[in-house]
Amino acid sequence: MKLSGSLVGKLTIVAVTSITIVALDCGGDSVTAPKTCVANELLCGTACIDSATDPANCGACGAACKPGEVCGSGACALTCSGNSKQCGQSCFDTQVDPANCGGCGKKCDVGQVCNAGACGAQCPDAQKLCVADGGAVSCVTTTTDRANCGGCGVTCDTGKVCNAGVCSDSCGAGGTFCAGNGMPYCALTEVDNANCGACGKVCGNGLVCAGGKCGGNCGPNEILCPGQDGGADFCAVTQSDNVNCGACGNVCGQGLLCSLGKCVSQCGGGLTQCGKQCVDTQSDRDNCNGCGVTCSGGTPHCIGGTCGAGIVYSQTFPTGIVKQGDVQCTEWTKFQSDLVGVFSTVKFYGSNDLTGYTCAGADADTICQALHKSGSVSVVCNGHTWNVDLCGSGTELNVDQVICDCADPAYVVRPCIDDDTWGGINGPTCSAKGQSITVECQ
Repeated sequence: MKLSGSLVGKLTIVAVTSITIVALDCGGDSVTAPKTCVANELLCGTACIDSATDPANCGACGAACKPGEVCGSGACALTCSGNSKQCGQSCFDTQVDPANCGGCGKKCDVGQVCNAGACGAQCPDAQKLCVADGGAVSCVTTTTDRANCGGCGVTCDTGKVCNAGVCSDSCGAGGTFCAGNGMPYCALTEVDNANCGACGKVCGNGLVCAGGKCGGNCGPNEILCPGQDGGADFCAVTQSDNVNCGACGNVCGQGLLCSLGKCVSQCGGGLTQCGKQCVDTQSDRDNCNGCGVTCSGGTPHCIGGTCGAGIVYSQTFPTGIVKQGDVQCTEWTKFQSDLVGVFSTVKFYGSNDLTGYTCAGADADTICQALHKSGSVSVVCNGHTWNVDLCGSGTELNVDQVICDCADPAYVVRPCIDDDTWGGINGPTCSAKGQSITVECQ
C-alpha cells in the first residue's frame, strides 16, 4: 500500500516530537520522570549535590557560604571542625573520604575504601562497607552517619541526627545537638573549633577549643596538633586518640587501639575500652564508672568513678621523661592554684590502684591547703602519713614516704621533676611504666 503525502507528514511530526504529541493527544501536560539522588545528596534544581560539603549549597539548596568560609557537616564556618580538613572551600574527613584519602584530591581506586587515611580493601571493626548508588564504596560509622543510620542507605529525616544507629532528636553522651543549616549534627563542644562551648561558636585564627573555651592552650591530657591540608589546629588526647597516638598524626592500624600513647591490641594500665578508645573510668568525665556515663551540670568531674563538684588532677603519664613544659606538669600547677576554699576529703589513687588512699575531715583540708600554697606539711590520717613538700622544681605529694625518694612500691606524684622520676602508684616511683595518677580535693 502506498502512503499519502498528508499521512507521511503526520508520521514525520510524530517521529520528531513523539512525547509532546502523545501527551497532547491524552489531553494532559507533558510529564518528566523525577531525578533521583543518592542517600547523602540533595536535588537542587536539576543537579544532585552533597550539601554537607558544597559551599554553594551548604546544608540546603542555595545556602551559600560567605567568602572565606568553608562548608563542613552542612554548616558554614571559618574553619573545619574535628578531624575534617579543608580542601578548597569544603571540609572532608581525609581519614575516611575515598575522594580525599590522606589528603586533598587523593582518590582511592575503584573498589577500594579509605581507612585511617589509606586506601584499602577493608573497613575497621567499628565501620561498615557501603556502596552508594553511583558505585562508590566507603567505610561508614552506621551508629552516627545520617545517610547510613543503622545500615547502608538508611537516611534520617530532616531535623534528626543518627544516635547509636537510630534516627533521633538528641545526641549521645558527650554530644550536643546542633541544628546546622537544615542539616543537624552532633558536636563535641568541649574540643570542636567550629562549635566551642556552643553550636556555631567558632574559635578565631590561632585559637583552639579546649574545655569548651577558645584559647591558646589545650586542656588536660591534650596537646596542640597542627591542622593538615589547610585545616585549623586542634587539641588531641595523644594518650588515647587512635589517629594521633603518642604524637600528632600517628594513626593506629586496623584492629589496634591507642593506650597510653601506644598502638596496642588491648587496653593496658588499668584502662577500659569504650568504643575504640582506652579510658580511665575512674576519672574520665565522658565515661565515669562505665562507658557512656557522662558527668555534667553541677557535677562536671569524675572522681573515683563518681560524678562530683571537687577539684581534680588526673593525668596519664608516659613511660619515660616528663618535662616541666609537658601537660602533666602544667596541669599540676593549675590544680594547685585552683585549690581555693575549704575541703573535707582528699583522695590519691591511679590506674595501678583504683582505690588508693582517702583522708577526710580537717586533715584533708590541711593537705589540700599545703598543695595550694606549695607548702610543707606532714599529716597522719587514718593511720597513714601524707606528705607535701618541694622536690626539685615542683611540689610532691606522697603517702608514707620520704620526699624525693625512689621508693618501691609507693604512692608518689611529682610531675614537675623534669625527668623520669615523676612518681607512681602502687609500684616503682622512679622510671615507672606509663599509668594514670589522680589527686582529688573535695
